[in-house]
Amino acid sequence: MSFKNSEDWRRQKYDRLSALPDAVLCHILSFLPMKYVVATSILSTRWKYLYMSVPVIELDDTVHSQEEEESQDNIRSDSFRRFADRVLMLRNADIIQFHLKCTTTFESSVINAWLCAVLLHKVQILAGCPKLEHLHMCGCQLHGIQVLDISTPSLKSLEFFNCYGAFRVVIDTPNLEDLCYVDFLNGDPLVKNLKSLVKAYLFPYSVTLQNTDDACLCGGHVSKFLNAMANTKSLTLLTVCLEGLLHSGCSIPKFQNLTYMKLVPRHNCHWELLPILLHSTPNLKTLALDMEFPDNDIRQWPKFPVTQNQPICLAQYLRTVDIFNFKGMQFELDLLSYLLQYGQVLEKINLIFSQNNGFSNWSDAVRKISALPKTSSTCQLEFLCTSKNTFCKPVCLTSIRS
Repeated sequence: MSFKNSEDWRRQKYDRLSALPDAVLCHILSFLPMKYVVATSILSTRWKYLYMSVPVIELDDTVHSQEEEESQDNIRSDSFRRFADRVLMLRNADIIQFHLKCTTTFESSVINAWLCAVLLHKVQILAGCPKLEHLHMCGCQLHGIQVLDISTPSLKSLEFFNCYGAFRVVIDTPNLEDLCYVDFLNGDPLVKNLKSLVKAYLFPYSVTLQNTDDACLCGGHVSKFLNAMANTKSLTLLTVCLEGLLHSGCSIPKFQNLTYMKLVPRHNCHWELLPILLHSTPNLKTLALDMEFPDNDIRQWPKFPVTQNQPICLAQYLRTVDIFNFKGMQFELDLLSYLLQYGQVLEKINLIFSQNNGFSNWSDAVRKISALPKTSSTCQLEFLCTSKNTFCKPVCLTSIRS
């Protein structure tokens, strides 16, 4: 009887839980708030670093501060910040899910650092951040991620810059107001539920179009982005977007709410798309065009089609046109002539000359442009000459009212 009792005692003393494989233990720990997961590190040497590999991270400052309720708010928040830094910066494994709940206010730099650390560990969803409103992703190493799913109902602002990896992006953000996407368009993007979008900036800058097939593929991706952005009020499209749309022939939605549009082409042939875009923006009030392409890339300028069916915005709504990096080339004068001829309610055209403009002096510029026929009796032309580094400080300003 004494031996049996001794055997039972040894069996009870034996830690069967610690004998489980690391993967099983990490899976079990993933159901606990991170505060209690980290606390297991004091159990034994076997558990000391196990918390660094738990695939699900739940950071909740309300759980973390339960034992510190009598402390001052700043002390509790600082304690939670140090705890979160330790958990995220000491990771040695990928993250499947990340949950963040903050009842106190932290500086954006702190939140950004946490999210960057999470993304560096290939997190598969951000849906566990139900209160996240602003997400800035810049230079994140996302190699190994096949799908980057940003489906956060509370998100209001998303900035996506120069992130590395061959991932397909999924954006499902019904309350998003501001979207800036400057990156690859890898794979077929899934963008939906952008009914609250106010401002969109789209520039898949790192895509290189080598042939028509590349352009058609890119144009298809851009078209899907645009169809999801149909409610936006402000839209900026740059280079590859325009080239892809031009060569692919993909449909462009009607932007009934759009009042501001800026286009930045790679070369002047992209302006062939302008009448199509103007037809798609019937309520456009401000149009910005940037002639930033190199001087040695001046191609044959396609004439604007003069038909009876001109864009509605030119006849009824377009008030202001800003043309940046104006050089005075003939195709630019043709563009200006088109806008002046059909812009029936134009109030102002701002011509911002580049430092290397095509005119020998200002009087030539004023005389040649002011001679163009104008339909709007109230249209005012303003000439601004700026050097490369003094865009915000006009060197010269001349106004002409027709």
